[in-house]
Amino acid sequence: MTRLLAIVSEQGTACYEACLCERCHANPEHRAAVEKKATNINDIPNAADWRDATANDALNCVVCRYPKLLLWVRVGDMGEYESFDSLDDALDYLNELKAGEVTGWIDGGMGVGIETVNYHGYDFVSLFWGDDDANLTAHLDAEERMEVEEGLERFTSS
Repeated sequence: MTRLLAIVSEQGTACYEACLCERCHANPEHRAAVEKKATNINDIPNAADWRDATANDALNCVVCRYPKLLLWVRVGDMGEYESFDSLDDALDYLNELKAGEVTGWIDGGMGVGIETVNYHGYDFVSLFWGDDDANLTAHLDAEERMEVEEGLERFTSS
């Protein structure tokens, strides 16, 4: 699970204008931009005092909007992009379509997603985290990939 980090106010509350997911926090440019913005917020005593804010449901990353991302899926070369709020929902959809077991992961070149026994080559399954317009924001992490591999049911084309 990706953590959220936020700069805290004098009262100890996380500042929604100064919140980054751990992926964006790892980028020095993103971190510096948020810290610079935080210096202009009156009740922020230390603009470099990052704290774990993962449990705060009101926050999202100011760069990539995590966790308010959608999981985007397109099955096959001719399919339409479909959005899902959770990986479980996307797996249910893929199982309804009998996508089949994962045979490989695609990370660039022709796209981002998975190859299965029934969808491979250019006819693969696109699968990634993105914004409301299906722009790639993040690849699935290792834990999510394992969930996909374990969650897809065994189907073979007839």
